[in-house]
Amino acid sequence: MTIARKRSLVVMFYGILAISLLIVISGSAKSSGGAVEKDVFTTFDSFDGWAGASVGVDDGSWNVSLDSSIPRSKPYALLISAGGAGTGIVYIQRSEDIGMTAAIKVTLRFQVRIENTTGLVVYAGVDRPERAEDFITVPTVGSDQYQGIEESFKFETPDERRIFVAIGMNSSGGISELRIDDMELVIEKGARESGRSIIDFVERFAGTLGFITMSWKNFLMIGISLVLFFLAIKKNFEPLLLVPIAFGIFIVNVPYFISGSTVNIMSPDGGALNIVYTLGVATELFPLLVFLGIGAMTDFGPLIANPKTALLGGAAQFGIFGALFVAVGIGYVPFIGDIIHYTIQEAASIAIIGSADGPTTIYTATQLAPHLVGPVAIAAYSYMALVPIIQPPIMMALTTKKERSVKMEQLRPVSQTEKLIFPFACIILTALLIPAAIPLVGMLMFGNILKVCGVVDRLSETAKNALMNTIVILLSICVGATMNADTFLQAKTLGIIALGLAAFALGTAGGVLMGKLMYITSGGKVNPLIGAAGVSAVPMAARVVQKVGQRENPGNYLLMHAMGPNVAGVIGSAVAAGVLLALV
Repeated sequence: MTIARKRSLVVMFYGILAISLLIVISGSAKSSGGAVEKDVFTTFDSFDGWAGASVGVDDGSWNVSLDSSIPRSKPYALLISAGGAGTGIVYIQRSEDIGMTAAIKVTLRFQVRIENTTGLVVYAGVDRPERAEDFITVPTVGSDQYQGIEESFKFETPDERRIFVAIGMNSSGGISELRIDDMELVIEKGARESGRSIIDFVERFAGTLGFITMSWKNFLMIGISLVLFFLAIKKNFEPLLLVPIAFGIFIVNVPYFISGSTVNIMSPDGGALNIVYTLGVATELFPLLVFLGIGAMTDFGPLIANPKTALLGGAAQFGIFGALFVAVGIGYVPFIGDIIHYTIQEAASIAIIGSADGPTTIYTATQLAPHLVGPVAIAAYSYMALVPIIQPPIMMALTTKKERSVKMEQLRPVSQTEKLIFPFACIILTALLIPAAIPLVGMLMFGNILKVCGVVDRLSETAKNALMNTIVILLSICVGATMNADTFLQAKTLGIIALGLAAFALGTAGGVLMGKLMYITSGGKVNPLIGAAGVSAVPMAARVVQKVGQRENPGNYLLMHAMGPNVAGVIGSAVAAGVLLALV
């Protein structure tokens, strides 16, 4: 038998199978519908069969009566009145025995006029309404006219034989009135909506598709995620971070249905990533574990060999506090302040972007402004990826050719003992001066202790490889998943992007200017370019310094000199975060 013959038989087999399945579904849908029995109960010629009830309103403060004060097509209108007992729902209800049936449809049609109420409410269900949440609120027009209302309720397979229906109003606390006329209550038994034909089945299936509920905002956010994918994959911009972040943005903006409700992957009920976010990000666990991995990968030798470069790491944090004052001040600018304004907690969460340190940014924002975690993290990681583009113009503008051409002396060797003492000294100083920074600095230094002690290589390798990679995946996806369309597409987000860039630029400028000061005080022995590495984008900022320095003097090697302020910036950003957490 030829391959083409085999393919034809396979296609024919699956075609017959599909047609048979459709016939079975259609037939079962038809048979399940059964004959529809319809019971109709018409206008209020009397009050028989209806009973009064209330939710949150004193039973003695309201009444139900037949009212003939307003001429209508029927002799009476039903009047529900309440007053003086506070807010709540007052309503009338009746119950009907529906017998054993596969499904029912309840339709209420009536004319209504309300006065001094906060809304008309209706209900149908297999239990008596006991809470305000059981009712649905129906929009109504002004109180001086009647209007027609029709509401339908569908039940596929009710467990009880009795159905309850109710009509009422939200009493606003004063004298409230609801007049109902021309009532028609229709109960259709056996009216299964799952379909009496294959077309109904397809329509029912289509109604469960999540993309039907998507808005243009969701599609825009998906477009943003694709742009981040492009930058990460094609342009190699921080791919280890932007790929999972972009995926988180993508998947959170694709809703789906669970039990008839529209949810996404971060929804409190049904969202798989919400569990990971709650346990790892909301508790600040993931950022701390990332700092553990960073410590295990960091060599503080250049900083120990030239301690003065710690000043450059400290000066680069100027961008954080400068952006903080700018973010707070925006709210006082005419016109702009009416559109964009930030609380002091939000401003601090935005300012920390200037640290150029993703875990520090996430850790700080989670504690001060959890709703901004997504935007500030995206801004921080994006600017880290754009270090080679953002920093060189600032470095060139603030330095002269002579300063950029300075060759620095070779760093002295650092002993193993010095490297082991250094993390303990940092923890002690942090605990004495800025205790709020201990979680970040402590985990950073513990990771470094694993690296330099020389006796726990397995732990060190795990911290900087397997553990680090796992946490980065989970953390990045969760950060991206916080960026659903409703929370991200706001004027505040644009402000975050701009302020984050300002914080990063100010930090770079602060480091370079401190480098110029050290150039002057050292008699021209310090190249001010290394100050740009004071932001904690390790090792990207140090590489940029090396590239710009060699452009001016091909024989200049600044990489190891720049690593001193670079790793000092990591410590400085953690300390700055501790200051913000302590003061804000």
